[in-house]
Amino acid sequence: MSLSRRLATLSAPSESTTPYGGRSVSWSEVATLWLNLRPLTRRQTTRPDGPPQTTETLEAEARDHPDAALGQRLSVDGQTWRLTAVQRALPAVGRMTLTLERDLP
Repeated sequence: MSLSRRLATLSAPSESTTPYGGRSVSWSEVATLWLNLRPLTRRQTTRPDGPPQTTETLEAEARDHPDAALGQRLSVDGQTWRLTAVQRALPAVGRMTLTLERDLP
């Protein structure tokens, strides 16, 4: 994926207790953001209990949004990405740089 501008949905997790004492996580939309995406890396890790896992990493630049935080996720073009880093005021005041990851099948 080359540098491209995409519309993305930012979602945050919400945990609740089930009637039987378990935990349930649901995702709620926080914001819609325009992103400039840049591919960073693909890496493969070996797991002792299964096949190798490939992880893809992107960097995204967007207008700063106060609710953007680690542990959230972004949906872009039907793909879901984990938000692993938020750098505010980069590359300029009023902007933010996000690091996104997803595991490939």
